[in-house]
Amino acid sequence: MPPTSHIAVIATDPSLAAEADLVADTLALARHVQPQPGTELYLIISPDGPGLQLTAPASGVVRVDFTQGRLAHRRRFGGGESLARACAINPSAQTRVIDATGGLARDAFILASVGARVTLIEQSPVLCHLIQAAIEHALCKPETADIAARMRLHQADARAALQALSAAEQPDTVYLDPMYPVRQKSARVKKDMQVLHQLIGPDMDGVGLLQSALLAARKRVVVKRPAKAEPLAKTRLIGAVRSGSTRFDLYAPYALDATHTSAEYP
Repeated sequence: MPPTSHIAVIATDPSLAAEADLVADTLALARHVQPQPGTELYLIISPDGPGLQLTAPASGVVRVDFTQGRLAHRRRFGGGESLARACAINPSAQTRVIDATGGLARDAFILASVGARVTLIEQSPVLCHLIQAAIEHALCKPETADIAARMRLHQADARAALQALSAAEQPDTVYLDPMYPVRQKSARVKKDMQVLHQLIGPDMDGVGLLQSALLAARKRVVVKRPAKAEPLAKTRLIGAVRSGSTRFDLYAPYALDATHTSAEYP
């Protein structure tokens, strides 16, 4: 993960200065009153909640918010069925999922909204700050409180965290969303991905993380990929669920008997 020397905390209003000071101290980040040369990324403290903003011209703020925007639309009108099917979510059984690549936590929220109990693992303290703030905000809203209550955040290196799980802690599904290449067609996707690349850098060991996931999951491992991309690995690959420009590759973890076949999976 890149060093945090290029990141600084800034408040959008003087009334938020004390909060910005506390966040900067907690995360060991620089604290700026005004934008300064040499800083590439700002953690913005505003009345709308924390967000990340590149210093490039016309760069918007990237936030984690489960109560409005696209996630609110999906919650009200449906969506995410392919992700839920890929992860084999059974609401009545409270399927346990570890999202080992927390990121902006959007897929984790979708999984929680269809009944899964989701543990997010994210190594970046800055992203964890955004995710935790979003969970706490969602807990305060009647329409999202029950969903947020099914989400738990763990700041850690994903491989180490997966390897440290006890047998009782092993999830039904481990979900991985390795860093995508930046796509040029969508300004929103490009903005989000630029921020993530700047903050956490490219995924340098996706195959190693997959191996740890295969050892940790009880029933399956799911890897999100662009529809036309090669699989992260072909070992133990037993199927895929496709949805538009996205493909969810399904892997059989080592906990499963080797006689399972791809026909047994959606």
